[in-house]
Amino acid sequence: MATISISIPEIPPREPGQSVTVPINVDDATGIAGASITITFDSTILSATDVSETELTSNFQLESNFVAGEVRISMAKAAGLTGGSGTIALITLKNSDTTSIGSTSELAFSKKKLYGENAEALDVNAVDGTFTVGVPPITVTVSGSPAKSDETITVIVTTESSGGSAQFSIEGIVSDVEMTENPQKAGEYTGTYTAVKEDNVQDVPVTIVFTTSAGNSVTDSSQAVTIKGTREFTLKLSAGINLISVPLKPEIKMKLSDLAAYIGDVSLIIWHNPDISEFVSYVPPSVNVPANTVVEGGRGYIVIMKTPKEVTFEGMEWDGNVISLSAGANLISVLLKPETEMKLSDFAAYIGDVSLIVWHNPDTSEFVSYVPPSVNIPANTVVEGGRGYIVVMKTPKEVVFEGIAWENTPSTATP
Repeated sequence: MATISISIPEIPPREPGQSVTVPINVDDATGIAGASITITFDSTILSATDVSETELTSNFQLESNFVAGEVRISMAKAAGLTGGSGTIALITLKNSDTTSIGSTSELAFSKKKLYGENAEALDVNAVDGTFTVGVPPITVTVSGSPAKSDETITVIVTTESSGGSAQFSIEGIVSDVEMTENPQKAGEYTGTYTAVKEDNVQDVPVTIVFTTSAGNSVTDSSQAVTIKGTREFTLKLSAGINLISVPLKPEIKMKLSDLAAYIGDVSLIIWHNPDISEFVSYVPPSVNVPANTVVEGGRGYIVIMKTPKEVTFEGMEWDGNVISLSAGANLISVLLKPETEMKLSDFAAYIGDVSLIVWHNPDTSEFVSYVPPSVNIPANTVVEGGRGYIVVMKTPKEVVFEGIAWENTPSTATP
């Protein structure tokens, strides 16, 4: 017969004065008809109060004896068990009221004998356990991430300890939000945070501090959240021609007719249809087909204004970061703000196979051309959010942009 492993599994911490249940497990109960087991422990930390059978050993006769630092168990039945694995006995130990958080006690098998139905000794291998004085563990779940403005992050803490208190913090956003214990479910604590437009964090930790009714605390930072709040970007438009982009994704889908109405005083919008490789015009407030064209991230638009204006766009970073470029002319923008400053020469090199870039200088109201890889003055022009660029490609390409949402209106996170 194979060697039977008898063990004490990992035991959750308990505070001073609390009781803990210690299971005695076997990996294979086949043939077991009796047991004689002694578990020793630190008597200054623990004392034994009870031993009970389990479902596996419900038909066994059980006797137990408690002395300081030791519990002795004898159990037997006429016929051996036919198989299975699991717990053969449960020991209840009480943690002393005077122990300190962090104290530990070994739970050791000083005697470990198992017998078959003919009283023959079975081969046994024992694995000792350990008990630590501490706060019962907590389980944390976070839902609602990623969140946008006005959406709610929900944090739930589950523990065996009721009557305590819990707070959570979201790094860079909010601190020490009080959580409420569920009156119908002791040991479950819930807290919420509703995102505001100034919030903008990526994969930041949610830190939980749970304090028991005895005043002992445990901290958990295993969960993280992303909140994409609404950003703002103000764009200056001059009377006449402007080559722009919509730097942020609006909360509600925007069509060319919506863009013209939002800006105001627009006499003409021209965009480049990449599917047919043609420039298409929209004259507001007409309701022709181009009026229903959806404004997209990564696209540029030629906007002709009747009067100069400043327009503030609100929204989030555009979804996705890939722009498809066709051979020939493309009217595009840089979807996301790069981590480091990008000039037209960098832009051309990053895309590759570029034969010409045209941009509109709002200060001089002139179109300016840059032919890579020359080092003339336009090469040093800094790529900006809210600007459109005519990029003439030698070959079709897909370009991936990395970065963060464009923003030129400072935001302040909630303290």
